[in-house]
Amino acid sequence: MTLFEFISSIISSLAWPTIVLIIVFILKNPLSKILISLTKFRYKDLEMEFERLQSSTDALPETIENKTIPESERIIYASLEEQIADISPRSPEGAILIAWSTIEAAISSAIMRLAISPEPPSYRSVIHNIECLKKYTNLDKIIFAILDDLRVVRNQVAHAGDGKYKVSVEQALSYGKTAEKIIKILQNLKR
Repeated sequence: MTLFEFISSIISSLAWPTIVLIIVFILKNPLSKILISLTKFRYKDLEMEFERLQSSTDALPETIENKTIPESERIIYASLEEQIADISPRSPEGAILIAWSTIEAAISSAIMRLAISPEPPSYRSVIHNIECLKKYTNLDKIIFAILDDLRVVRNQVAHAGDGKYKVSVEQALSYGKTAEKIIKILQNLKR
């Protein structure tokens, strides 16, 4: 390919985008008026009706009053184990998700308390935070194996669609007790 052919191929490659940009720039005002007046847009499987969207938006109230739960109906748990025991019969999977989120909070709290990560733990994944604990604490390997098992069960519960991963009440209660023990260990970590 000669230099002339190379320059010619570059010019031909850039011709279409340049022409489109020039047309858009020249017709910017008329195009914006057309776009504002659009009521319906359809391209392949994408279809939008702007009038219906606008009317739906107009129907929304300006403010929404929050309902408060009466003091007599509020549930305050003394411990994670008590919360898991209350939730497990209704939703064992939900109990596992709550227990794991409490473990994640304890891991983050331990990392912040021990100042063993240059970034806040909320910026990092739980796996990274566990790796920091492995590297900078003297926790037993069994603790990390249990944490990994708990994480895997949580992921199976959270990501299995349509209830494909079923958990019994007893399994949820056991998970909660294990989580409570791990959290206590993490809370007692010292530098």
